[in-house]
Formats: sequence, C-alpha cells, structure tokens
Amino acid sequence: MKKYFMILCFLTIFSPAHAVLLGQHQIVRSDVFGTVTGGSDSLRIYLAVSEVVPFNSFDPSTAWVFGGNTSALNDPFNLVVRETDVGSTFTTNALEPGFAEVATMLTDGELDSIISMIGVPDFVGGSGRPYDETEIFNGDPGFSGVDLFGNILNSISITINSVTIDPGEYLVTPMSYNIDYTIRFEGTSVPEPSGLFLIGIGLLGISFIRRINAT
Repeated sequence: MKKYFMILCFLTIFSPAHAVLLGQHQIVRSDVFGTVTGGSDSLRIYLAVSEVVPFNSFDPSTAWVFGGNTSALNDPFNLVVRETDVGSTFTTNALEPGFAEVATMLTDGELDSIISMIGVPDFVGGSGRPYDETEIFNGDPGFSGVDLFGNILNSISITINSVTIDPGEYLVTPMSYNIDYTIRFEGTSVPEPSGLFLIGIGLLGISFIRRINAT
C-alpha cells in the first residue's frame, strides 16, 4: 500500500504541465492621424485589461499589458513597432511588473474588458476599441464561457503579421497606417481534482486485488 501511495504522490507533484495556447485574437486596423503626428515612422501598440464592462474610460482598475499610460519612450511597457518588425513576436510574462494583475483578471471567471489600441510614440492615446472577454476568447481552447477561468496564464504575446506606415509630413500631411497583428495567450490548465481522485481509486483497487490474491 505504501508503494502505491508514493506513486500517487509522485504523479500529483511531478505530472508535467506544458504551456499551451489558451486563446488568440487577430486584429486588423487602419487609420489616419492628425498632421501633428506627421513624420513618424512607427506605431505604438496598447493592450490593457479593465474590470469595467463596457469600457468607456481609463478607470483605476485598468492593468496594462503593453503600452503603459505615459508617452515616454523608455516606459518599460512601451511596444513600438515599425515596418521592419513584420514577423516579430513581442512577449510579456510573470517577470514583468503588472502581469500578475492582468493574469488574475483574465482567469477569474468574471467578465472584463480587453482594450487594444494603436497610437504614435510621444503622443498619449490612440485609436481602437474595447472588447469584452467573450469576444476575444469564444471558441478558444482555454475558454470557459466567460474568460480563461480554470487555467494559469503564463504569457501574452503580440505577433506582427503585417504593417505599412505612411509617415506624412509634420503639420502638413497626416500619418496613416495599416496593421495586422495577433494576440496570443499561453498557459497551463489547472489540474482537475477529479482526475487525481480517479488515479488514487485505481491504485487502491490494484492494491486491494493484490491483497486478495495473496490470501
């Protein structure tokens, strides 16, 4: 019996948990900014999560994934892309400040807003729209009916599929852009207690049979 108990403990503690794709969402956007942004050859991608649904302003609960809430180019949350970044993937995870708060909101089983916007470096704000979590995750592997409840979120990444920028000229012609990018959410499933219970019952059953045969 002791041997089977040790096997159960081993399976419980050391069962491999491989990161898998929990959800993804592709965004295609184009816009024209004012002439004050003319001359810029780069875009700034914002991604944030808010407890407010529908989202209509930057409320205090907003947690930033990419973009930050300042225009400083050295802001650690900044994600600035250029036409040369096509095919590149930018990833944030638990090592980055604020990620834990975002991961909690995306896996707590409560409906939140996911805000995706495009802006210009050195300017606060941008164009885009909020999505509620069901719009982002519906049909994805980790979707539970509201969000990624029942999973552990390990990382969020943005892959630039395509981007074209017409920089324009400062105060003369506006800047315009077209961008296509995919947001991916990767993590692991929380172990199901029922699964571990079934393993335990099976091991106990084997032990019981062996005891009967021994007598």
